[in-house]
Amino acid sequence: MSHSKAAKIISMMLVFMFLVLCGCSSNNNGKPSDVSSSDNVSSEGTVNSDTMDNTPGYLNKEGFPIVKEPITLRIFAAQAVFQPEYQDIYLMQKYEEITGIKIEWINVPRENLKEKVNLAFASGDLPDAFLKCSIEAANQLRYGQEGLILNLNENDLLQKYAPNFYAYMQKFPDVRQSQTFPNGAIYSIPAATEAESTRINRKIFYNKDWLTKLNLEQPTTTDELYNVLKAFKTMDPNGNGEADEIPFSQTPGNLYQIFAGAFGLMNRGVHHTEFDVDETTGKVRHIRTAPEYREMLAYLNKLYSEGLINQECFNYTDQIAAAWVAQDRLGMYVNTNLAQLPKEKAEATFVACESAIKGPNGDQLWPSIRSHLHSTGAFVITTECKYPEAALRWVDYFYSDEGVLFYHYGIEGDTCVKNSDGSYDYAQKIYDEITGNKSFDEVIAKYSPYVYGNNPTIMKYPYFSGQEMTPIPMKAAANLMPYTPKEVWPFFTYTDEETQIINEYSSAVNDYCMQMSAEFLTGRRPLDDKNWDEYVKTVHSLGLDKLLEAQEAAYSRIK
Repeated sequence: MSHSKAAKIISMMLVFMFLVLCGCSSNNNGKPSDVSSSDNVSSEGTVNSDTMDNTPGYLNKEGFPIVKEPITLRIFAAQAVFQPEYQDIYLMQKYEEITGIKIEWINVPRENLKEKVNLAFASGDLPDAFLKCSIEAANQLRYGQEGLILNLNENDLLQKYAPNFYAYMQKFPDVRQSQTFPNGAIYSIPAATEAESTRINRKIFYNKDWLTKLNLEQPTTTDELYNVLKAFKTMDPNGNGEADEIPFSQTPGNLYQIFAGAFGLMNRGVHHTEFDVDETTGKVRHIRTAPEYREMLAYLNKLYSEGLINQECFNYTDQIAAAWVAQDRLGMYVNTNLAQLPKEKAEATFVACESAIKGPNGDQLWPSIRSHLHSTGAFVITTECKYPEAALRWVDYFYSDEGVLFYHYGIEGDTCVKNSDGSYDYAQKIYDEITGNKSFDEVIAKYSPYVYGNNPTIMKYPYFSGQEMTPIPMKAAANLMPYTPKEVWPFFTYTDEETQIINEYSSAVNDYCMQMSAEFLTGRRPLDDKNWDEYVKTVHSLGLDKLLEAQEAAYSRIK
């Protein structure tokens, strides 16, 4: 055989081998044939085949589609105000095409979500999974031990079918800690956060036009804040000749969290609003019976009694705040971002705070910071699910970088664009829909399911650049970060005995504390020594000491 003929045969063999290899690769990693390549969704988040010896026959080991033949999952999903039903959300429609998994959605409005979730477990008519339902840790343990929720920590389920989430837990031990119960079980995929601006979940924004008109500086202390709010109320900063200004308003629960740090409270972060640490003893402290809490209530009562906090704060909503902003009536706004307000008006009106507020005893803490976990119970698989491996692969994609991008922004060239600095943004056609008094979230909800939080994904730059990462909220977060607690507690998990104690006593204690706090705040009950001592004594009689023991035990496990 001549040299040239042999070379030609070898060349033909190499081409044939290349074609065979390409064909094999496309079977495992290619997109489904009915989704065009322009969708730009890859197969990131594949499963390590070394751990998949027992892969169910219906499941592809990696890539898309997830399943070899179409299957259906029933998913119970929390539906926010003005959010479409999930089957009508654009990215959920695209994800069905990509994965080969059809979703039968059970859409449940948030206003009666907890009741409907509990009813589903009580009735036995369970979906395959719960999405964005914020199923709290105590109920995860209860329903898990009753055999209704799948333990994801058994049989290496997470390592095999959720490698992206598994890697995230390895990277951030506080996430594993907060998701693993004392019995070793993990019952949910949580909502996670890496970005600084999303870890700080409340931020202060001031009406810069009012500050300028009244020749005021941003307040740095509680006394200065009182003076600024007083000026907002009495000096007609909107210039309409009417006393219609609202200096500040929030729900009572948010008011306590906003001002807690100025009085040294909530010193272990936002996951723990009822208990923190007494820094003088190192022991767990009940916040709402601490002397510093009484000081804070007295300050809030002063603001309320002088009309510096809106008298209807008990009925406050972000929709009400949006109307005030549109009318130039609101002086100070606190939220994660400005997304609930009319976009152009909010961005033209508000400026980021420059610091946390310092209290009368020198405390200058901003406690509204999360661990690397946003919230638990974002995705829970029930034991009724016939395809738990597929359900895990379905949700785990949202923990990959490409999945984070897809969940929040969608498809490059369709719903989003990549900027020159590597960040992403929504396509101009989406911004064109934000007109009049429409909020950012109201428009985005048609495309992405992420509005209103508790999403089983990661908020991380550059793949998530929601409204927390627009310039004003991002600057507020950067300014507040130096004032956050040095130690941020993750969510605690509890033993059966501790859970029983919490279930038995916490509702009575919390309900009474909230009722009395409202009475002290509004002045319906004077905050004198007699009333305060009676209040503290009653809280202890309702079981506070047992709750403190349970919290101390949980704290000891994470030290």
